[in-house]
Amino acid sequence: MHTAAAFGRTDRHELADLGPLPRLGDVEIGDILVRRYLDPLHRTDTPELYLDTLQHYLDSIESTARRLIVHPNTIRYRIDRYHALTGVDLRKPAVALELWWALQRHRLQRRAVFDLPPD
Repeated sequence: MHTAAAFGRTDRHELADLGPLPRLGDVEIGDILVRRYLDPLHRTDTPELYLDTLQHYLDSIESTARRLIVHPNTIRYRIDRYHALTGVDLRKPAVALELWWALQRHRLQRRAVFDLPPD
């Protein structure tokens, strides 16, 4: 399982234990989601800042603020700005899942380009 290994899952596992990870290797769907949810960030001066914020935001605002060493209101501002850039409402679970998928696809692409080890 190339995708599982890319996410550091080198242990023995059943396909069902991987959740959505095996589907992340679907290049066509992943690229569509990256274009929809992440490409608009390149219209900002700091796309990596938003990518990092979004990746952590899917956990919680408070833990994201602690990890990024910023105030929770800064996270809320960035999420509001992301909404203004994309029209994406992250309060909708299906949308949050698609964003998560796009972020994971982005990570896989970066690893392939930069030959990075799994997290």
